[in-house]
Amino acid sequence: IPDEWKDRMKTYWINFLNGMTTDVIRYPIIHKSGELRWIEQRNVILHDEGGAPVGIEGFCTDITMQMDMEEALRVSEEKYRNLIENINEVIFSIDSKGTFTYISHAITRLGGYSPAEIVGRNFLTFIHPDDIPTLTNRFKELSNNIRHPLEYRIITKTGLQRWVMSFSSHTIEGGQFQGITGMITDINDRKEAEVERERIQN
Repeated sequence: IPDEWKDRMKTYWINFLNGMTTDVIRYPIIHKSGELRWIEQRNVILHDEGGAPVGIEGFCTDITMQMDMEEALRVSEEKYRNLIENINEVIFSIDSKGTFTYISHAITRLGGYSPAEIVGRNFLTFIHPDDIPTLTNRFKELSNNIRHPLEYRIITKTGLQRWVMSFSSHTIEGGQFQGITGMITDINDRKEAEVERERIQN
């Protein structure tokens, strides 16, 4: 057993014999070749007629491949999460009832909300009243996989309106519509410039 695990294993055995921990433990071992391998061990305490522990029986399973895959998945998820959380666009997912199930931290910069203030709430809550019919119709279109960008206004946490553009696609599982995922881009500066240009032309 690697040196850094020895104290941990001693503690496990003490706690196991006293019924203070699970009968399953995962730990690394040093293979004869010097390679580090992972073991999942299941244990049963043997007792004598008086009930005193006299030994342990169990079996070990080599889970090295599983642990390698879990680590690769963790690294991949961390890279993906870092990518999502550090881009300017807002990434989101909404279930079939229109409720936010995920939104990236970029929404704080765009709308002033934290993700926790949005997840679990209906997306129409944050839409400018004049644009709600358009967004409601678009949600129905997306359930039928009709996709194209849409420009509309959101209401920020401070009550201001802000123009955004979103592009979304539906999520299907088992042939059933489960919701949508998409990306929101801030286009407020562009829309304000268009209004100002029109004003100057007039």
